[in-house]
Amino acid sequence: MTSLTLHRPQGPIRATIRLPRSKSVSNRALIMASLIGDLDLVKNLSDGDDTRVMHRLLRDRPRVMDCGAGGTTLRFLLAWAAVQEGEEHVITGIPRLMERPHDDLVTALKTLGADIDRTPKGFHVKGRRMKGGRVHFDSPISSQYLSALVLIAPRLEDGLELQWTGTRLSEPFVSMTLKMLDHFGVRASLSMAWLSART
Repeated sequence: MTSLTLHRPQGPIRATIRLPRSKSVSNRALIMASLIGDLDLVKNLSDGDDTRVMHRLLRDRPRVMDCGAGGTTLRFLLAWAAVQEGEEHVITGIPRLMERPHDDLVTALKTLGADIDRTPKGFHVKGRRMKGGRVHFDSPISSQYLSALVLIAPRLEDGLELQWTGTRLSEPFVSMTLKMLDHFGVRASLSMAWLSART
C-alpha cells in the first residue's frame, strides 16, 4: 500500500490553471454569432467534436447538415435553420441520434411558425420569417429545447414567451443561455413560471 503525505505550504501558492474551454458556451456563442452574421466574433472555441462540427456547418451552410452524434448541435441547428429565411436545410445525424426524442422541440418551433417536416433523411427545414409568441413545456427532458428557442428569440417578430412548468433540473443551462444573450445585447428574464426574450 502506497502512502501519501501532504505538508502545509510555507507561503502563499501562486499558480496558473488553464481550464478547458466550454462546449456549452462555445455552441451557444456560435449560434448567436451566426444569427448576427459574423462567426468571427467568437474566439477561443472549445476543441470538442460537437463544437468543431457546429462551427463547420454554420460556416459552410450546406443543404444537408450532418450533426454526427451531437444532440446539442442538432437541436440548436433545428432552431437556427427555422429562421434562415429563404434557405432549406436537412438537419440529420447518426441513426442513434435520430432515434433520440426531438419531437417536443419540433412541435414548439412549429407553434412559433417554423416549417419543419420529418423525412427518412432527417428534419427538412424551410427557413422563414417567424412570428414567435408563446409556447409551453412541462418537465422537458432536455434544457436544450428551451435554450434552442431562446437563442432564436431575437429573430422572432413578436419575441418569445416560454412557459416552463414541472421539473426544472436543467435551469442552470437555461440561465447560461440568458446570460450569453445579455452579452450580445438581448435582454431576457426568467421567473418561476415564465421566460420571456425579445430585442
